[in-house]
Amino acid sequence: MSFRKLKSPAIRPRGRRPVRRPAGRYGTGYTGWAPHQVISPHEEATERSLIQRRAEELVESDPFAAGAIESTAANVIGRGLRAQSSLPYRLLGIPEDEAMQIQADMEAAFELWQTESHSRGLATFGDLQFMNISTMLSLGDSVFLPRMSKAPGRTFGFCLLDLHPQRVATPANMQTRTDIIDGVEIDDDGRPVAYWVGNPPKGTPAATLSSPDFERVPARRGHWPGFIHCYRYTQPEMYRGRSVFSSGAKLHRQLDTALDYSLIGQIIAASFPVFISSQSGPPTLPALGGQQDFEAEEYPLVQEYAPGQVIYGRPGDDARTLSSNIPGPNFVEFSKVVLRAMSASLNIPYEVLSKDFSESNYSSARAAMLEAWRMFQIYRAHAGAHFAQICWNCVIEEAFLRGMWSTGSGPDFYEARQLWTRARWIGPARGYVDPVKEVVSYIKGLDAGIFTLADVAAEQGQDWEDTVDQRKREKQRLHEAGLKEEDDNAA
Repeated sequence: MSFRKLKSPAIRPRGRRPVRRPAGRYGTGYTGWAPHQVISPHEEATERSLIQRRAEELVESDPFAAGAIESTAANVIGRGLRAQSSLPYRLLGIPEDEAMQIQADMEAAFELWQTESHSRGLATFGDLQFMNISTMLSLGDSVFLPRMSKAPGRTFGFCLLDLHPQRVATPANMQTRTDIIDGVEIDDDGRPVAYWVGNPPKGTPAATLSSPDFERVPARRGHWPGFIHCYRYTQPEMYRGRSVFSSGAKLHRQLDTALDYSLIGQIIAASFPVFISSQSGPPTLPALGGQQDFEAEEYPLVQEYAPGQVIYGRPGDDARTLSSNIPGPNFVEFSKVVLRAMSASLNIPYEVLSKDFSESNYSSARAAMLEAWRMFQIYRAHAGAHFAQICWNCVIEEAFLRGMWSTGSGPDFYEARQLWTRARWIGPARGYVDPVKEVVSYIKGLDAGIFTLADVAAEQGQDWEDTVDQRKREKQRLHEAGLKEEDDNAA
């Protein structure tokens, strides 16, 4: 049958049927719900910038917001993801022992670069990784400018300059250009080709400046990155990131305000003074307080109290005791409800956000940590692929050009650059809820062939090869000291 003879199925429309649409226009209770739709890139950029400023203030002032970012970054990055070169020696056509030596040379070169990674010389690569994930979570995206430094005493030229994300913006005189979206210049396929970085005076928003105050930075310079922009791509047509506080910022702000007001109420109640009403005329006050003139026309009203203060009133004044009912009896439970909503918006368990494990048993604590660990793994994979791996590629190439490692009997570096730069990124240990139970499960998994030593070591933030070498040195040292070696049949 030819294409022209194909016909659509004969589907006839049925009569109109009543359909209940609770979330549609005629849903009960939704008549006032009309979400605002952002229709212009400029409006979207303005909205994102406002969310960034609010999120930045939350992290600076709200303890729960700051704790959420610090806890997440500490679990995801710790002191920094560790690079483990993983050369596919079969694809490269080199012997395994030669690949092991090349991997060791690569890792040694990268470890040396980590102390020189910051262009300003104020941070290590571990610090930059921590900054990257913290900024990406709180502000939505993080940006770094790769540079080639010629500072004396450096081994490598490649380094990173950290920039505030709000410096990336569309110049005011280019707002009508359709190929620049929130500071990101794109091609016909939607691929970023350049970034517009403003150099505003202090306190001036970059979006209010014109193009002479911006620098156009290419996204790539050959196969090297010209600009490193990290954010989680979670929605269609995204070019800038989304803060984790964008959906729960109101909860953070209002709970912080409620706690602040409750604390003020407790302070006032704790410093409530003693009021004495005299019925026999003006009293003689103690020398410390001096003599108070009750006959004066203007009688000063007390507006501030000091702890232990004694106030004498005029004859006939009525003294009433003020009582503070703040916080109320349900304040703690209400705070927990708000904190649980905040933790849900941040995709981390309540126990991790509040640091409250008082109501947890082993099962619930382990379930909470496993749920948190899934999200930490997502962030860790993103940080490894979109930040650490990019830096690894540049460093390994420069180390090759400087003669710090050789391809040996394998193909030329530039013929198989993607194979030569393969690496795994090992993060901090997950930790134990019950060490005995979990170590036993690892041993049984190794015996059954479910786990590998590399898997177990990686979960503990270690390199399995370093673990094997360390155990070998320890056994040799015990033998030299004449001490009894432990039975190592499990190995």
